[in-house]
Amino acid sequence: MQHYELALRRERGVAYVASKRHYFGVGGGTEEFRRAVASCQRAEGAPEVETAAEWEDGRSNVRDLLVLRTVVGGDGRGAN
Repeated sequence: MQHYELALRRERGVAYVASKRHYFGVGGGTEEFRRAVASCQRAEGAPEVETAAEWEDGRSNVRDLLVLRTVVGGDGRGAN
């Protein structure tokens, strides 16, 4: 999470993360990542994760493109 902390350090910070829905044999995936981000407490505001896109071809693992932003109050979204 340290790398994402750097990207989200400012009020307008944004980080993009490409992830597989499941990592078979090693554990983890999109939902585990969401839980890890949700557990981060920062002075600048709470991080928010949303799914920007997903790819599912029916033959392989589902892939997600996630967007992380710092939530700074007000309407619940970082300034864009």
